[in-house]
Amino acid sequence: MPLKSSLPDNFCVLPWTGIHTRNDPNITPCCDYSDTPDIYKGHNIKEYQNSDSLKTIKDQFLKGEWPTGCWKCKEREERSGHSLRIQDMGNYKGHSGKKELYLDDFTTSKNNKYFKLNLAFSNICNLGCVMCVPSNSSFFWEEK
Repeated sequence: MPLKSSLPDNFCVLPWTGIHTRNDPNITPCCDYSDTPDIYKGHNIKEYQNSDSLKTIKDQFLKGEWPTGCWKCKEREERSGHSLRIQDMGNYKGHSGKKELYLDDFTTSKNNKYFKLNLAFSNICNLGCVMCVPSNSSFFWEEK
């Protein structure tokens, strides 16, 4: 039986298992993914699943590279050793019942089941959470 290939150290499970819809309209793997020129624009999840944008993000993680939109996790890990990426890697291991994840789990599976969905229907929110942005908060929209 062949050995299973290890995942790159910076691998993130969310491009395969997470969807974050925004009000602007964009769909990204998570809420921390930054607006980049190649971000998927639209509301159609099926189109997002087959988009060049998502394919590029997945390819970069499989090569051990950091996608441009993932700079927040990269910076947080360099500063504190913790990020949403690390948190959700652990969450997915628990969800899948696996102690270890391997490259084959993500390169051979055609499974489009998600374990983390963040669906934003509007930006109506009067909170001023420090990690939020105007497109997700009417409070910040007015400030901007």
